[in-house]
Amino acid sequence: MKKFALLVVSLFAAGSALYARKPAPVIPDFIHAAYSVESLLSEAELTNPGYDAFQFIYLMATPEWAGLDFDRPQDAVDAYATQFDYLKQGGKMALAPSMIEKAHAAGARILLCFGGQQEFLPLLENPDRIAKFVGYMVRLVEKNGYDGIDMDWEITLDKELHARMMALLRERFDELSERTGRYYYLTTALSIDHEYDRALADRLAGAVDWINIMSYDMCDGVWGSTPSHNTSMERMRSKLEHWKVFDKRKLCLGLANYGFYYKGLKPGQKADGPLRDYGSYITYKEFLPRLANGWTEEYDPAAEVSYYFSPDRTEFVTIDNPSSIRSKIEWIKAGGYLGAFWWEFHHDYVAPGAENPQGSHYLIDIVTRYLGRK
Repeated sequence: MKKFALLVVSLFAAGSALYARKPAPVIPDFIHAAYSVESLLSEAELTNPGYDAFQFIYLMATPEWAGLDFDRPQDAVDAYATQFDYLKQGGKMALAPSMIEKAHAAGARILLCFGGQQEFLPLLENPDRIAKFVGYMVRLVEKNGYDGIDMDWEITLDKELHARMMALLRERFDELSERTGRYYYLTTALSIDHEYDRALADRLAGAVDWINIMSYDMCDGVWGSTPSHNTSMERMRSKLEHWKVFDKRKLCLGLANYGFYYKGLKPGQKADGPLRDYGSYITYKEFLPRLANGWTEEYDPAAEVSYYFSPDRTEFVTIDNPSSIRSKIEWIKAGGYLGAFWWEFHHDYVAPGAENPQGSHYLIDIVTRYLGRK
């Protein structure tokens, strides 16, 4: 009997040890993250990139692909992922390995972001293609040293297929973790306009570490017909009502250091044609010089953001400023959400130079300081 008891205790101890060694995610009390499109603005960014302001950085630097690529045999798909080398591609992507190295040195994790729209549907409607696509993504993560994957499926999202893919990715990452001893993060970026029922929300939440809600582009941008605020708090509060089926600790909200510029229209005035004929996307850095040229601010208390008008009022910009960004991060944190993320890292970035050796961000630094990360 004693031998049997000893055996049971030994097996329990061994099982406990194995369980204890299972990789687990490190989820901060409050996440500060940013998306970075493809790579760096210049080599200077590598000298002091300021990645320590974030716990997570999303790098949108995936190789080009098409649905037909995943009709090839599995070994051909695997070979493409294995042989892909950022350093041999030239252009902006060449610096991606250096970004990963710098981010890890700063204590930040880098996730590879797969973004797209209609191109996802031909993949996910075919079980063989989706299995190969998921394997392809996981191989890219393993080969390049990423810390996980973010799926950014825009506009045409099929919520059922999306949830199925995220569950399959979670399975494959768990298998990879058993081999490497590392935890791999899985997140997804979704428009604030989506609505989920409880069952589908539970399935998605069970697969991902968290969801990045794109609480910007809450306007007609350059694709609709009526210009309005890009990041209205009034609209954000209203649209977030649909997300109450998720635990707030599964949700990060988006902050924008960009806006939209319009000419020949007033806020709320319906255009005769598409807004792209009247305006354009504008980064915070592109917007700033207008303030020195006589542009004036008009605050909208309902939206809790401002419009900026040219001296003759024939042009205007919808964009956040330091005050509205501070108000937003205070509201997000007080509301119990998991965190906040930025679109996009470079839109307000000043690279290191003689007068700015550390590099800086006009808006992002406001949140970084508020969170005590700078």
